[in-house]
Amino acid sequence: AQAPGPLADLMLEAGVQLLSGTPLLHQGQALGALVLVSKQARNLQSGEIDLLCSVGQQVGIAVQIARLYDQARQELARRQEAEEALRCANEKSERQNRELTLLNRVMTTTASDMPPAAVLEVLCCELVQAFNVTQGAAALLNPDGEALTVVAECLPPGGASAMNVVIPVQGNPATLYVLKNKVPLAMFDAQHDILLAPIQDIMRRRGVASLLILPILVRGQAVGTIGLDANAPREFSDEELALAMRVTAAAAGALERW
Repeated sequence: AQAPGPLADLMLEAGVQLLSGTPLLHQGQALGALVLVSKQARNLQSGEIDLLCSVGQQVGIAVQIARLYDQARQELARRQEAEEALRCANEKSERQNRELTLLNRVMTTTASDMPPAAVLEVLCCELVQAFNVTQGAAALLNPDGEALTVVAECLPPGGASAMNVVIPVQGNPATLYVLKNKVPLAMFDAQHDILLAPIQDIMRRRGVASLLILPILVRGQAVGTIGLDANAPREFSDEELALAMRVTAAAAGALERW
């Protein structure tokens, strides 16, 4: 049979002498077509037509399987996205609950009649536990502002105490930065960070890999620092830095009694 309309013109232009096709079927539904063309005029034998129809059916089944596979893959991807979103939401909720619990404990301690040094010790231990670091210590500025004195700490079993150690402010870039800018300072490689150059030997002896220094603020003024030491390298996220500042701010009331 001659091809209809524009298709006939295209076939003549291309020199097509033979056109034969079969639908790609699956369960009676046409999914497409398989078309054969030839520039040589010839008649198809009945066996060839049967083979073409059989191939069309097999290809139809393969096309349907491919479609079902693609649908399943897309559904799996959507399900994984939903599960990931749910996991992130659960993690966020759990993190917020932990943060609220931490802040409540700190504020309860602040509202008590505990002396400021004891409040700072609780604060250090809460931060050590919350951030899963090795140890922490709080140091307050001396009246002349030239040095810090360690007044509270939280140590692991067998840890070396630094109580009453005096830390000069001048020549201590990391401490100067925190006191001047009133912002946290996190150092991933404490043993090689240039800001810790004057005390890198101490960092090595104490096995400190990463360090976080927080300002202690009272009425907007920096009155000291809290140092959190990690013996394994770790990053401190922006969320952790913000939480640490909220925790120290919650203790400001007690520190005003210092």
